[in-house]
Amino acid sequence: MSEEQLIASPAGVEIEGPPGACSVGQGPTIFLYGGQPPYKLKNSVPLGVSLDTTVVTGSGRGFTVTFINGACFTNAPIVVEDDMGRILNVPLTNTPGPKVD
Repeated sequence: MSEEQLIASPAGVEIEGPPGACSVGQGPTIFLYGGQPPYKLKNSVPLGVSLDTTVVTGSGRGFTVTFINGACFTNAPIVVEDDMGRILNVPLTNTPGPKVD
């Protein structure tokens, strides 16, 4: 990994809710590495996800995703921008669990 490359761990999040519904509740913490901190976050699905911060101050630190309102979405990005303007998209997917007969 070069110092300039932005990395997220995990690189994306796919979550499945209960049968016939999308998930609600706390998701994972996503850690950021590389680039030039601080990292600014832009949430593309504010009605479906909340973030515990809008700025991550250093490499190796992270932000926690919480799924809200039972909203379903596929590959909705959290946009991460470092202090040099480099961009990384962290895709989030929240799908309903399979229906049980």
